[in-house]
Formats: sequence, structure tokens, C-alpha cells
Amino acid sequence: MTQHIHGTKPSAPKFCYVVGLGLLFIAGICSSQTASAQQLDAYQDGRPLDDEGEKPPEDSGCEPANAGMGFVIGARAPSNALCVDQRPVTIGFRQNLGRDYRRMQEIVARNSVLQVGWPAEFEMSRSVDDPSQLVLFDMLHPPMSASADDTDISFVSNNYDISAIEQKVNSVILLGNPDDPQFSDRFNREISKIIRARALVANAQPTGQHQYSLCAEKGDQQCPETGNSDLRKLGTNDKVRFAVRNESKSPHYIYLFLINPENELRLVLSSMSALEPDAVLEAQGDPIELVQGRYHIFTLRSDSPIDGAILQSDFSKLDPSKCNSPVAEALCAFLSGQDISIPRWEKLAPQGWSMNVDTIASVVKKSFAVGGGDIVKAGFAPWQVQIYSNQAYTKAQIKKDTLAGAKGKSLATQLPFQLYHRCAGSLIAKNIVLTAAHCVAHPPVDGKKVLATREVLVGTQTLSQGGARYRIASVVVHKGYQPGSQKDDIAVLRIESIAAPATQYAIKLPGTVAGFGKIVTGSDIRVLGWGYTGVVRRSERHERTQAGPQFAEDRLRIAAMEAYDTTACKLLPGYQNIDKKICAVTPEDRKKPGNTFSCRGDSGGPVIQQSNGRVMQVGLVSGGVGCGAIEKGKQNPSLFVDLAQYSNWIKQAETRVRAISNTVERLP
Repeated sequence: MTQHIHGTKPSAPKFCYVVGLGLLFIAGICSSQTASAQQLDAYQDGRPLDDEGEKPPEDSGCEPANAGMGFVIGARAPSNALCVDQRPVTIGFRQNLGRDYRRMQEIVARNSVLQVGWPAEFEMSRSVDDPSQLVLFDMLHPPMSASADDTDISFVSNNYDISAIEQKVNSVILLGNPDDPQFSDRFNREISKIIRARALVANAQPTGQHQYSLCAEKGDQQCPETGNSDLRKLGTNDKVRFAVRNESKSPHYIYLFLINPENELRLVLSSMSALEPDAVLEAQGDPIELVQGRYHIFTLRSDSPIDGAILQSDFSKLDPSKCNSPVAEALCAFLSGQDISIPRWEKLAPQGWSMNVDTIASVVKKSFAVGGGDIVKAGFAPWQVQIYSNQAYTKAQIKKDTLAGAKGKSLATQLPFQLYHRCAGSLIAKNIVLTAAHCVAHPPVDGKKVLATREVLVGTQTLSQGGARYRIASVVVHKGYQPGSQKDDIAVLRIESIAAPATQYAIKLPGTVAGFGKIVTGSDIRVLGWGYTGVVRRSERHERTQAGPQFAEDRLRIAAMEAYDTTACKLLPGYQNIDKKICAVTPEDRKKPGNTFSCRGDSGGPVIQQSNGRVMQVGLVSGGVGCGAIEKGKQNPSLFVDLAQYSNWIKQAETRVRAISNTVERLP
């Protein structure tokens, strides 16, 4: 973001446990009593593997930490000479790891920042949605059985207060398939992010002592004239802009950065010059959209400037040459993701700078009125793939787009995955992808150009991390498809791995599931995608609506829809030529406010339904008029290709696409 300069009380809902290593196991039991903890309940149990030789750590004789500066919840404060303030991250294993238990124990043993123990800060387990995937549960922040309802957000004045971890926030880190050659590297990266977050939080001073105030603007909610914003009024899906006011008597350089629920670091504000007393430094440009989970928001004050380059998410790119001042040296130690000693503040705190942390726990406050979708559970859709452009934008193109203002696509503010995301698809067999024809046969990627300009990402539900790259080796497009039309919008791709391949999982199709007939009016279906989530009216551009610019989503979303009567659908303007299509609208029994729909960026992705207990792909995203807008009291439906009517074509296309290479063919 860019910025410019111009001139509470902690919540205390009920909780079922107290902080301390000895009681974390009880917290896990409490957490399993709620509906929000169903993912934990689905595992065999959370007991340590006593029969595998695990033993609880011996008591060091230290008293549990109690809101002491420099400690993290669950740490033990040094109360005698035998106690130290350095400790590795403790990992526990659940019994459902099975044959992978020994392997995971070896990975943990090789990492010097980790130890196997119980109670654990993080528990490794299989994903309930996809047993081939392993996850880490954050046991310091488990879902609680006694807490505020889902319309609240907890705000705490310092992170060591227990109210920071009372809310029902299911903290899960997806590690991936242990058979993936890159699993160990991904695991170590996730641990490094945890170490970095813990070091920053542990060495920040309690809030309330700083000489500046933190503000979060949301919609018409403006910054107060003095003092902090009431962050309790923020919640999941809120879009906010942060600002900082210097309430000291001296000018200071101010830096605001945050750690999001996935432990990613983001620099939000940095002052180019010293911020004068009573002046406000605020972010400009697109706001930050809060997702469910915990945010640690750090405000850093310094008497001298700091190179903002050290405050980047990728610690592997940390440049030691920029760590050449007392403040930078301390920050680099925290940011490295390698320093497990977590030095005491008294040892590293030079005069002339200070760092504070505010923690908010963002829970579901309202439905996603934009799209109505929810983030897909980890490992739920291993067959979902992304189709992206491998053609980089030039500086000249980005500059031209920026000068276009509201007529542009805001390229300069998009993240890399947003710049290059185009469509989605699904794996229907090994190295075979089903998608929409308009994703691979519409100018400017018509003909063989698609082979050179598009690639496929397999093996991740999060576009900014994970997955394996594949080239498109051959394409078969339905002969009836014509660019710009809705007819026969279906294609099959054969892909080849560019580097290390991903483990692949195919989704079932209507022709392979016994007992399935066809989609009928009123049928419950689900649509998945990374596409735009804002309502788009008939006359609006998809990427820039009345509500402002919108971009692709990082994490895969799923939305419930209902099949709409095809005859009634054809009576709506723009829906005449929809043969072999499924019309879908927001379900009549939807209890959440807002519409559900598919939009640009979802194209080619799967539409699913459960049949005889199996998830089956019944359609693929094709089009519609705008995205979910209400016209004359009726919602503009989303249009999906009805796969039951293409079963024979898909079989023939799969056979043909395997037989050809480096070409695009049309098949009637």
C-alpha cells in the first residue's frame, strides 16, 4: 500500500481453561465440545503415543508465565537459575498418522528448533477431509466451548492475555502430502514462519504503553481524534485501512506491519520522513480484507529510519547487509525464522525505538455478501486445479494501466497470483484436466497459442503457496464451441509436469457414479473457485464494480447454489441459448444474507454434488449475465455446463487428447 500524512478495554468472554503447559491438554478436550471443533472431533483421539515411547517433558520447576513481557502463552517464566528463556517449539503426534508417524518424528528430530513432547504447542494429524494430507493444529489457539457468539471479535491489549485465545478460531496449517518430495521443505518453511511470529510477539511490549495510537478505518467508520480504534467492531470479511497517530511530543519514524492467520508478514505502513506530533500516517489504496483467524498487528517506532525491505514476508530473501543498525539488527534476529532463542527485550532494546503488538481474533461476523462463499476446508478439493497465464506484465503495461485509473485493472496493486490467475479446472484422470472451452480457445489464447501462454497449477487450494506447475501438452475442444457463445463450452487438456509432480486425485463424473440420473430443478449443488466475489451488474465490468476494484481470491471458496428451472431461465434477458446448461441461483432456504453465484476467475471450475455418499462433479462453470445481480426481483443465474449430457464426449476427448501432442484439436 501507499500512504500519505495529515494532520479499550480488553474483551473478557467466558473460558474453560487457564494458561499453562500442564493444562493445554484439557483445552484440547474443551475444544472438542463445540460444533466449531468438528474437525478435531473427527480424529481418533488427541492422546500422546505412549506406546511409541513418548513421555511428557519433565517439570523444570518453573512457574507458568502470566502476562509477562517477552513470553508466549504456554511458555514457562524463569523463576530460578535453572530456568531459561530459550525453548524449541513442541510438536505432538496424533494416532491417525499411522505409518507416517516414524517418518514425521524423523523430520521433527532433524529440525533444531523443534522437539517432540506433550502437551504440544502444535499437533500433527491427518486432515479429516483428505486423509492423504497432513495438518498442524495450533493447540495454543484451539476452538473453545465457552466463548462469545459468532457475531463478536475479541480484542486484547496485549498478546499474553488469555482473552487473546478465547474465540472459536480453528487454526489449521496445511502441510500437504507426506509422499510429496517437497513435503519436508514446506514443513520447515511453515515452522520458520511460526518461529518468526513467536519471536516478534514475544519481544513486543504490551500495548497501552506506546506513544502513538492505532486506528482501523472501515467503510464510513473514521479514525477517532485521539486514542485507539475499537477493534472489537471488526470481523471476518471486513475491509479495513490502518492508520497510526503520533501522540508523543517528538517526531518518530513509524512502521506498521502485521502477521496474518497463516503467519505471513505484511508491511502496511512506513513513514518516508519522521511523523510529527499529532500527525497521522494512514494507508491508501485497496484495503485489507480480514479473513478468519488471528492477526498480530505491530507498531514500530524509531528515532531513525529503517529499511522497509527487511519487513518482507519471505525471510529467505532477508538481506544481512540491511541489518546494520541496532534496531535493524534486533529486527533481523526476530524476522529470520531461524533464531529460536527469542532474546529478551532488555538485551536487545536500544534506546530510540520500541515495538508494540495488538492482537485481534477475527471470527465469522457476517456471511460473504460478496459471493456468499466460504473458504474450503484444507484438503477438501485435491482435484481442483488453476489455469494461469505465464506471460509477465511489463513495467510499461502496468504504468499504462495505472494511468487509466478507474478504466484500468489496478495491476500495480494486485499480488502475483491475482495478476496471472485466469481459470480453474478439475482432474478427471491422471494428467487429464476438464475445463471450459472459453478458458483455452478464446482469443488471445485461441489455437496453439494456449500451449505456450497457459500453464496449470496442481496440488494446492491456496494460489499464493504450494502446488506443482504443469505445461499444457495437448487440448481437445468441443467442435460446437465458438468464441463468445455459450454453446458446448467444454474442453479437455493433457498436462505434463514442469518440475517435481504433485500427487493427483481425480473427481468422479456422472457417468461413473451408479444411480445418478440428472440434475433436476431445486437440486442442491456447490460451486468452487478462486474468482471474483463481488456482485456484478449487467452493465458493469467484472474487475471494477460500483463497490470498487476486485481481484482473484487466494484461498479456494465454495458456495451453495440451487438448480433453477431451465424453461424459466430462458425467459430472462441474455439466457436464450443455454441448451445443455444448468441454471443456478441462491438457494431459497439460505439463511445467510447475500447472494451466491459464480463469477470471472471461477470459469472452468467444478460444480459438485453428493450422490450415494460420494462427491461428484455434475457441472463446470461457464458463464452468466454479470455475477449474481438482482434485476426486477430475480437473480441473474449462473450458468454451468451439464456434464451428464457430455459423458460420451468426455470419454472420446480423453482418449484423443492422450493420443496427440503439442496441438489443439476440435472434436464433435
